[in-house]
Amino acid sequence: MRWMNNALLLGVMASPLAWIAWRWRSLHIAHTATPAAGATLGVLAGLLAVAVSYSTYWVCQWTGNDLLPRNAEYVERLLQGPWLLTPFVLVVIAPVTEEIVFRKFLLARFLKSGHPLLGIVLTSVLFGLMHEPFPRGEQSIAGWALLLVDYSVMGALFAAAYCITGRLSAAILAHDTNNLIACLAYLWSF
Repeated sequence: MRWMNNALLLGVMASPLAWIAWRWRSLHIAHTATPAAGATLGVLAGLLAVAVSYSTYWVCQWTGNDLLPRNAEYVERLLQGPWLLTPFVLVVIAPVTEEIVFRKFLLARFLKSGHPLLGIVLTSVLFGLMHEPFPRGEQSIAGWALLLVDYSVMGALFAAAYCITGRLSAAILAHDTNNLIACLAYLWSF
């Protein structure tokens, strides 16, 4: 049954990704960094996103708020599934898909129109809202707000990697690094 859910998810994502790929040329942003510099900055942004997330976790623990992200159940189910599918979905498919939508498609439009700061703020908040759209029934408003800020800061870090380097690969690598470390930390806790 899980395989069917994942196949359905990939199928649903395929048509928007095909459309974005078709529109890709009109959204070209000039590369301002070498591939190596982009990769380095991407990994550093991903590590900084992890540090922000762990800081948010400690703040939540200190304030007594629930820090269970909305996607935790989905991630847990994936981590219990086939070992090859899990890293592919969590560390490849999800970051690539989200970065294409949020950075290459949305943020690039703001950059082209000369509003980079507005683009970073809006796409980062949208990124946060996509991950934490509203508080769960048992979750406090403060816990939800901390998670929303955490995901929004992550989005801003990924956006900064894209803006600084002009390379989508830097944002994808930042997102990959963050998700890989989160998965390893989850698996380490067992």
